[in-house]
Amino acid sequence: MIAKITRGGGFRGAARYVLDERRSLDRDHQPEIIGGNMAARTSAELTREFEAVRQQRPDIPQPVEHVALSFARDERPLSNDEMAKLADEYLKRRGHDPDRVQYVVVRHRDKDHQHCHILLNRIRTDRTVVPQQFREYLRSQETCRALERDFGLRRVRNERPRLDERPPTRAEDRMARDRGLVSEKEQLKALIRDAAKDRPTMSEFVRRLRAKEVQVRANIARTGHVSGISYRLDHVAVKGSGLGRAYSFEGLQKQQGVRYDRSRDLPALDRAARATKGLEPIRRRRRPLRLPSPTRALSRLPGYQEVRTALWLAHNMELASRAPGRAVLNIAERLLPPDARTAVRVIRSVIDLSRGR
Repeated sequence: MIAKITRGGGFRGAARYVLDERRSLDRDHQPEIIGGNMAARTSAELTREFEAVRQQRPDIPQPVEHVALSFARDERPLSNDEMAKLADEYLKRRGHDPDRVQYVVVRHRDKDHQHCHILLNRIRTDRTVVPQQFREYLRSQETCRALERDFGLRRVRNERPRLDERPPTRAEDRMARDRGLVSEKEQLKALIRDAAKDRPTMSEFVRRLRAKEVQVRANIARTGHVSGISYRLDHVAVKGSGLGRAYSFEGLQKQQGVRYDRSRDLPALDRAARATKGLEPIRRRRRPLRLPSPTRALSRLPGYQEVRTALWLAHNMELASRAPGRAVLNIAERLLPPDARTAVRVIRSVIDLSRGR
C-alpha cells in the first residue's frame, strides 16, 4: 500500500480530478464515491460543500489535502466497503478525526492496480486546522505498513522500471486505453531503448535512431564537451531529461550501456546536430507584439509638424481676443530661445500667484 499526499488551494480542480466526470469513459472505468461524510455526488456540489466550511478560515492558503492510496498489482480484489474502511482507518491513524473534517473517498478503475483517492478539507468544522505533521512522509509510510499487517494486504514491491524514466501521464494512459494511441514521448522511449540494446557505440546509437526517423541533437560546446541530448519525432521535440534520467546523455551511458568515446563519436554527434538546424519548433514570443503608436506614425508624415504649428497659432490668435496677455506668453514661450523661456515661466508663475491660482 502506497499513499501519495498533495495539498492545494482550490477544491474545484481537485473535485473534478477525483471524480473525472468525462463522458468518454465507459461505465466500467467511471469513478465511484465509496465513502466519506459528504452529501454531494458531483464535483460542483462537492466544491460548494467544501467551500462553505473553508470560508470560515480565509487565512489558510492551502486547505485542500489529496491522498492517493494505491495497492499492489497482485492484491486480492477489494470490495468498495473494504477500501472505504481502509481509507477511514488510514485517516484515523494519521490523526484525523472523521467526525470533525470533511472528506470523500473515490475509487478509480483506470489503472491496472486498485486505488482510491481521498479528498479532505483541512479546515475542520470547528474552525481549527489540520496541521502538517513533522516527518509526514515517514509517518504515512509507517501507517501503510501497519495497515498491510492488520488487514492482510500485500506489501507493494518496488515496481519502478529498471530504467529511471518518467511514467506516462494520466492523459497518455487514457489515450492508450480508450483510443489505442501511443503518445510521441512513449514512442520515443521505446525507440531509444531498442536502439540502445547490445551496448552500441554512440555513433551506432544515433544511426539506429535516424533510421527510425528520430532526429538526435546533442548540445555540444565549443570545447567539444557534450552537456545534453534531445530527440525529435514527427512534430514533438523533447530533451532527454524530459523523458527521464535514463534518456539523458549521461543516463544513456550509465543506465542503458551506450558507449561514448569523444574522439570516435563526437563527429557523428556533430553531424547529427548540424542536420537538425533550421528544424527547431517555433517558439512563442514572450512579450506581446507592440503596435506602433498612431501619433508617432503621424509625426513622421511630411508637413505634419507645420500643420500642427499652424493650428496652435490659430488657437492662440483666437485666445488673444479674450486673454491677450496669456496668448502673448504662450507664443513667447514657444518662439523664444530656451534661455529666455525661463523668464516667461517666471512671469506666468507670478501672474498665477497674484490671481490666487
